[in-house]
Amino acid sequence: MSYSQYSRGGYDHEDRYEDNRLPKVNNKRFEDVIDYSQQRPQTGYSDNNYENQNQGGGIRGMRSTGYSDNSAAVNQTNFDAQDGQPLQLIKVDARSGKFMLNEEAAEELSKYEGNISFVTVAGKYRTGKSFLLNKLLNLRGEGFTVDPTTDACTQGIWIWSKPVYNERDNLHIFFMDTEGAQSVEKSSTHDAKIFALSLLISSYFIYNSVGAIDENSINDLSLTTQLSRNIAISTDENSEHTLSYYTPKFLWALRDFTLELQDARGKAISSNQYLENALTDQSTHSKTNESNRKIRQALLNYFKDRECLTFVRPANDENELRRLATLNNNQIRPEFLKQVHSLRDKVISKATAKQLKGVNLNMRMYFAMVNKYVEAINQGSVPNISTAWDHLVENECREAYEQSTNLYDMALRQFFFNEEKSKSIEELYNILKNIRDSTLEKYNKITAAIERNDVAQDYKNELKEYIDQKEQEIATVNEEQNQANNEDLLRELAQLIKDNITTGAYGPKNIHDFHDDFDKLLSDYDAQGQGFTKSTSLINFLKTFQPEAISSLMLALNKSYQTNQKNLEHDKGRFEENEKNLKMNLDVLKEKERSAADELERVRKEKAELAQKVSKLKDQMERIKDEEERKADTEKGKSKTEQAKLREKQIELEELQQRFDRLMAEKAKKKQACCNIF
Repeated sequence: MSYSQYSRGGYDHEDRYEDNRLPKVNNKRFEDVIDYSQQRPQTGYSDNNYENQNQGGGIRGMRSTGYSDNSAAVNQTNFDAQDGQPLQLIKVDARSGKFMLNEEAAEELSKYEGNISFVTVAGKYRTGKSFLLNKLLNLRGEGFTVDPTTDACTQGIWIWSKPVYNERDNLHIFFMDTEGAQSVEKSSTHDAKIFALSLLISSYFIYNSVGAIDENSINDLSLTTQLSRNIAISTDENSEHTLSYYTPKFLWALRDFTLELQDARGKAISSNQYLENALTDQSTHSKTNESNRKIRQALLNYFKDRECLTFVRPANDENELRRLATLNNNQIRPEFLKQVHSLRDKVISKATAKQLKGVNLNMRMYFAMVNKYVEAINQGSVPNISTAWDHLVENECREAYEQSTNLYDMALRQFFFNEEKSKSIEELYNILKNIRDSTLEKYNKITAAIERNDVAQDYKNELKEYIDQKEQEIATVNEEQNQANNEDLLRELAQLIKDNITTGAYGPKNIHDFHDDFDKLLSDYDAQGQGFTKSTSLINFLKTFQPEAISSLMLALNKSYQTNQKNLEHDKGRFEENEKNLKMNLDVLKEKERSAADELERVRKEKAELAQKVSKLKDQMERIKDEEERKADTEKGKSKTEQAKLREKQIELEELQQRFDRLMAEKAKKKQACCNIF
């Protein structure tokens, strides 16, 4: 793989890594490239935060007005909220009237992952909202503050820290208590802000009032007519119809209800039908004023999904009513507890994940939205849903970017921290590809619900550019280490050739050993060298090594030739001397040969003479023998003197024979000596 192959890198349609780009970054190590700064803080997100994040997406259309049973969700809901505590989510500055999001509460709630839902109880002050919430949560100890006096005891918006968990939907349901309306201590403008903010941050809105639905109770909901003035969809759209898509589900809780649920003809009706009749019965409308008709129409327009539940008094005794917060369940009317249980079932079955623009929010997105609404209220403007959406999208994308780059840097540290060993092209490619894929996967996971948003794409492109830059720097540092390692490898492999040249191991007769060692250097480097500049390193090395090696080899061969020349000249003189000696020896040998030939001729002559003498002696001996035999026959008893002469003749004959044998032996030796010389 080459640089050019890397340079064609990019992303496929699923953002899988294909290749990376490698510009030059000089004089760096891996730890110079990787960001070792302290890990950025995370605000309540973990990898599991988005597993079920986007269920049930889409903008709600016309909602059903009837009750839909969802007992399975109720059976899978854990109502154990005893170890929670009330947290003030929205504080109100007593002097300036400014709203503030309680960061400590937000931090505490940010640990919850998965889908989140918010059930808010609102209404006039001193109507038992907090008591109803405590019973709804089945709290046996201290819960939301309940005060029997006429003073408002809830300021701002409070939330119970531990949610009710719906396991089936992976839904954490939080319960909120709002500051009561129409308090003598606060203005109608303040009430309108609290009411609008409560609606905007809720998934399920419970309006708590005392008694039947009449003109007074309708008038108490006059804040609904101001919603279009206190909530903006966007800068160019603010219709009641569109706003209804962003309002929560609505339930009207009628406390201390004593009437029989009947229609005008005395027929029994449900509490839901009672609500519908109160809002739509034309006979009732004709008796009301224009203001209340607008309120009714606003309720119909804004709350498409609406229901009603009635509650009896929790106790009949007035003294017990004053100390409701201290009463045990066995001191509260069973009918009231049964109605609370019905409300609990209804909340669990109807509560859905908090959404904005059809997207399920997580805690981080939720608090970004709340912060933007609070900021708008404090600036004297109205909360703008589109602006809040843009803000939370920006916030979520920025968080996704920071978490993704943080993950990327941690992964780089894992693979490259204090790493001295360079990596092969394939190994580096696979590592960077896996890190890139994991990083983009994390970003996609966090921004899954808003992935089609332009801001999400912009941050994603910025993340890709960040990854590109890091990959380029890492690859360049790796290549620099590869180059350094290749140069060390070449020096190591070339040392054998240098040593053999220095020691003169390469001579004229074995110059092929130099070629073999050089071929081995090239093959070993090809097997062990790494990186894009592998060939470049070899070429640069050979530019200096090869001329030096050839020059050193030629000097060594020339020195060897000169040494051989000197040896040859020395050998030539010795050869000439030997040749001269050989010639002299040859002349001597020739002289000796001639002498030996003369001696041989003399010996041959002497042999011939001796042979003649021997022959004569033999003849004489034969004659003597014959004579002696004749004499022996005739002259027996010859004297001892004659016998002695005969023996002397025999002895003389034997000596002649021995002399002859010696001469023949000497001749043979001289002949052999001459043969050895030639």
